[in-house]
Amino acid sequence: MIMKILFLVLLSGSFLGAKEFKSHMAEYEISYGVLGEVGSGTATLLVDKNHYKIEIKAQTAGLAKFLSQGRKDWMLSEGSIVEGKLVPKHFKKVISTLYKTKTKSYTFYHEREEIVMHEHLVRRVKQLTSMDIVMGRKKKDVAFKENISEKTQIVPFFAANDILSLFANLKVYLGGSFEQVEPITLFALGGDRKDGSIEVYTPKNNAIESELGSDGHILVVVINQAIFSSKKGELFIKLNDDGVALDAILKDVVLFGDVGMRLKKLKIY
Repeated sequence: MIMKILFLVLLSGSFLGAKEFKSHMAEYEISYGVLGEVGSGTATLLVDKNHYKIEIKAQTAGLAKFLSQGRKDWMLSEGSIVEGKLVPKHFKKVISTLYKTKTKSYTFYHEREEIVMHEHLVRRVKQLTSMDIVMGRKKKDVAFKENISEKTQIVPFFAANDILSLFANLKVYLGGSFEQVEPITLFALGGDRKDGSIEVYTPKNNAIESELGSDGHILVVVINQAIFSSKKGELFIKLNDDGVALDAILKDVVLFGDVGMRLKKLKIY
């Protein structure tokens, strides 16, 4: 739960459509109210002529690291730049803990409007044999054994973007401006599980400015997934004119309150 929220905040605030695509890396700190800093992450965009690669890494810290069994998340989007937009060919995400590593690799077939997913799951377990028991060994004394499973299937919907390319393309979809965005529904692999939908709009009141400040453009991003245990999963993001996220808040998460993200460092290549 903790890491899923952390990763949502990080990926949603990292690449909100700059004026032009430039290679850069952003480092973020993520905090939970009274718990303080519980994680960190980096978001990197690499551009080489008409090819792009977006990579996001996130990891927990402190109590969150203990509760999530050392969970780490990694996500990659890779493809082409066509007429000023990122067009993904491959999307990959890896979730790793002490006991499990799940890798999901997606391939986009735009010409036939299809996405194919391949999952590779490694479970690490410790099993005591009869001899181990006779010798007085406990689970902590024996090595992990890996159980591997794989499956391939077609995603039940098609979207022209994954969630990373969508956020990088966002300014294009919003008509070139972050000002006074009327509610718009976009679609991406990684959005709503049923159809990939994601909602974006400008908040109707200025109350959030007291928390994020008014020195930037504030947008609301809604990803309707129950795991976030927040009212509609509303994520408030403040970004500069170039589309770089400066701060973000996921409001009213059950048990934790607000989850916040803050830009620590930005490097442009």
